[in-house]
Amino acid sequence: MKSVIDCVNVFQGNGKIDLPPAEGLAARWLFIKAQVGNTHPHASYPFGKISAGAYTGGYPTGYGNLRPSSHGECPTFDARVRGFAHLHQSGTGAIGYYYNYALVSPGRGELSPLADRLSDEQASPGYYAARLEDLGALCEMTVSKTVAIHRYTIPVGGRLQIDMANNGCAPEFGPRFSSSICEAELRLTSGKSAAARIVTKKGGVPLYFAFKCPSAKGAAIWHNYERCGEDELSVADEGARYGFVFDVDENSELFVAYSFVSIEAAEALLVDHPSFDEARTQTRAVWEKYLSRIEIDADDELREIFYSNLYHSLIKPSSTAGESFVGKCGYFDFSTIWDMYKTAIPLIMTVYPEEAEGIAHSFLSAIAARERSPISMPISYGGDIAKQGRMLMEYSLADYYFRYGALAREILDAAEKDLSAHTDFLSDGITERYTHHLDLTGALAAMAEIAREIGDEREERFTSLASLWRRVFDPKSGLLLSSSSYYEGTAHNYSFRQICDMDERVRITGSTADFIRAMDELFGYTRPPVEQHTDCTVDPLTRGIVSFEGFNNESDIEAPYSYIWVGQHYKTAEIVRAGMKYVYAKGRGGIPGNNDSGSLSSNYVWMALGLFPIAGQNLVVIGSPIIRSATLHLGTGGVLRITVDGDPERMTYVRSVRLNGRAIEGYRLTVRELMEGGELVISLDDVPAQ
Repeated sequence: MKSVIDCVNVFQGNGKIDLPPAEGLAARWLFIKAQVGNTHPHASYPFGKISAGAYTGGYPTGYGNLRPSSHGECPTFDARVRGFAHLHQSGTGAIGYYYNYALVSPGRGELSPLADRLSDEQASPGYYAARLEDLGALCEMTVSKTVAIHRYTIPVGGRLQIDMANNGCAPEFGPRFSSSICEAELRLTSGKSAAARIVTKKGGVPLYFAFKCPSAKGAAIWHNYERCGEDELSVADEGARYGFVFDVDENSELFVAYSFVSIEAAEALLVDHPSFDEARTQTRAVWEKYLSRIEIDADDELREIFYSNLYHSLIKPSSTAGESFVGKCGYFDFSTIWDMYKTAIPLIMTVYPEEAEGIAHSFLSAIAARERSPISMPISYGGDIAKQGRMLMEYSLADYYFRYGALAREILDAAEKDLSAHTDFLSDGITERYTHHLDLTGALAAMAEIAREIGDEREERFTSLASLWRRVFDPKSGLLLSSSSYYEGTAHNYSFRQICDMDERVRITGSTADFIRAMDELFGYTRPPVEQHTDCTVDPLTRGIVSFEGFNNESDIEAPYSYIWVGQHYKTAEIVRAGMKYVYAKGRGGIPGNNDSGSLSSNYVWMALGLFPIAGQNLVVIGSPIIRSATLHLGTGGVLRITVDGDPERMTYVRSVRLNGRAIEGYRLTVRELMEGGELVISLDDVPAQ
């Protein structure tokens, strides 16, 4: 059997979706987002702060040949490689708010922009390589946790040109998708090294870069593609191009690091750093360790899909490796916590304890610094998409508490500070967007539970406010009230999220039958197949179709599990199995939608294991596992062994669940039970349980 790292296809999700023709339930789901995965294959380290790979200006990661699109099929453009960049987002949109700084371009002759084509592209965890067709150069990259190392083989030698002004999408996409450097200071520190300070136009966070080219024959600063005679250069012209150039022989290595603190801190990262081959070997070993935290028994095709999705779940967020960031945060690159809090962060919290602790402290610091819970934490963009959500960090902080029992009072203090910023909710007992109302009440329910467990006096207030979730549901339809705007979805998509009291949630619908009827419409049990939307200029939500978003987006990925509360777990099983069969696949087209920082890929990991974490609650529900068995090395130090009794290839339905020999009722267990480990036996059948 292959080692887990050899199962990973880092190209998964890099392009337009290419999925099996949908049948049954899956044919009834409308994809609302662009039908691409938006991942990249670049050399990355688990939760590392730096990556390295080809830059074309494609949307949205700077890689590939796709134009910007929010819906349907993405148009393409004639993508040429402009060099090799470093700080890449994974899965999210709005590239102008993110970054592809320090663009390295090999070449010969006079300085000029690069526009070449790739061939012989190869990649694996921690390694990326390709050949430039016109130049004939072999370009290889690897990374450590803090440093990128380039290796170039340029026939007869040439130069390595570093563009410090380049980022954003391809220029032809217009200013909306670009993000200029508004200030830069460059200096040569020797004939083989250089350093720079840049400040971005969007966000204004200074970054400090250091470069070292041990085999360089000489170095210079350049401005608008002309070499300068000085060792220092300051630039405040947003339209200028500028950077460094190292003259090199046929074979050369380039080391790149950056810091949030100072140039000296960036330079320190390059001292005594391992060579290219040493770093590649070490990073491969780290990836093997991280991926092996979850071991599965399955056939080769499923192992590839599983471990490729697990790999993409571990790219973001990024660790600052001990440096302070905004608000003294240790982790950044949460593209949108709105996407990540449901499956991506709970996965990290469950099996990666160091990262779990770092994220928890980062969220506490962010709330303290901003006096509310931000929705995103990238480098270069200081704002949030406010319509996405509120108090979402508290869900992840509660997830941390329920797994590790730590930071309870710090979490409650942060929640109290955050709550005070939501004056509309506190004064009116309701918010304009009803999804925000559910965000707030769900977060407060989590805080009330923590307060109850530690005997904190805030329990009563949090409980009282949490109970206001009922205000946004229509007692006639049982759905969320229509008098609200809904972001990337409709009232139907959000009506079946996991409320803190699901039994009461079902009761306010009027009857169990009414609740089931509304869910059946959403998932397609009672309506015909949909014609999948392809027009990238039209929002598919304007078509007025009531539909589950088919794991193409994160808005309603928890909704299938609401059938558990009305005694129809068999429908939960049918939905998650249809998703794994028809919506996820191998290769560049294998992720169904905009995989925001691992949110869709982590959802697959949970579904394949037969589990789903309810964010912010001490609750994990059972789905329908597709693996034969799995071993999870938990963050608490324990081990959870999942054994599937029955053949998952032909059996969909769950007959019974036992944890350490004890029958689990209602297809649900607590987070604490899961984190204690032991053996979870999920028995399957080919007919629904009676």
